[in-house]
Amino acid sequence: VPLGTIGNIYVKTKGLMKRYFGDEKLTNDAFDSNGFFNMNDSGYFNKNGDLIVFGRTKDVIVRGEDYFHPTWIEQVIRRCPEVNDVMVVKVPDVEEDQEICACVVLVPGSKYSVEQIEEFCK
Repeated sequence: VPLGTIGNIYVKTKGLMKRYFGDEKLTNDAFDSNGFFNMNDSGYFNKNGDLIVFGRTKDVIVRGEDYFHPTWIEQVIRRCPEVNDVMVVKVPDVEEDQEICACVVLVPGSKYSVEQIEEFCK
């Protein structure tokens, strides 16, 4: 893809395996016709030629017509001064396909509420 365009990351090196032993379907799903391995990551090359990785394609949260990478949301929540750690996951949702769930560990002794974290994130 052109510079700055987000795409799927594929790799091919001499040290990379050529197939999954005994699993032809998995091999066909993982490798393209030229032998490139699908990393299941999305990213882009910037103008300096650096590969910027957004995150795991399989981890993308589909909410209606919008797509979210958990790492984007985690980076915002981690900046909250009362948050010690966070992990964002997708959960099934009837109306939106998937819903965003943030599992937050607060700094010990913190009395921060869900509403305060949401307000910080806005």
